Parts: sequence; C-alpha cells; structure tokens
Amino acid sequence: MSENEKFYDDEIAPALREIMTKCQERGMSFLGLVEYAHGERGRTTVLQPEAGLEMVMATLCAKAGANIDSFMIGLARYCHDKGIDTSQSIVMRQWFGIGLAESARNPSKGSDDGR
Repeated sequence: MSENEKFYDDEIAPALREIMTKCQERGMSFLGLVEYAHGERGRTTVLQPEAGLEMVMATLCAKAGANIDSFMIGLARYCHDKGIDTSQSIVMRQWFGIGLAESARNPSKGSDDGR
C-alpha cells in the first residue's frame, strides 16, 4: 500500500463518507472521486432515485475508470431501464441501432440502418 493510498484510506475516505451521509440525509446525490496514484482511485457515491442523468453518467464513469466499454454499456442499460430516449444520440444509434427507449417499447422494430 502506497503512502497516498494509506492517507486516502485513513483521512480522505472517512471525510468523504461523512459528507456523503450529510448529502444523503438531505436527499442529495454525492460523488467523491480521488486519484491517489496514476490509475488508482477511491470513490464514495450515493445516488438518489431522482438523480439527474448527468450525475448518473459521472458516477458510471467514475466506476468504469479507463474501461470505456463498461461506461457505455452501463449507460445504455441505465437509459433502457429508465426509458430514456437515446434516439438523438449518434453513438447510441450507431451501436444499438435505434433509441433504447423506443427499442424497449417496440422490440419488433428494426434499426434505422437495416441492422
């Protein structure tokens, strides 16, 4: 364990948990992310049920780290589960054919590009 990781574990993580608890008690979402060494992170997160998409995206990114596929798949699943229309997204259309929300409503409908 590096000195920075130990410092994070001993000092920063407990402080972030305290802030997270205060936010949670007020119905606020919270994301704390610290990179204590190159590629080594610690995070503290609480998302409220009504958290905005931006907060969800930031949390998914923090969780995925450098794994872009994990981030995109997590985002696609979240949008699908919440019925969020992604049909205006060039990336989502390219990867998944049509907007995920529309796909969930009309599973027999094909994609815009014939796939």
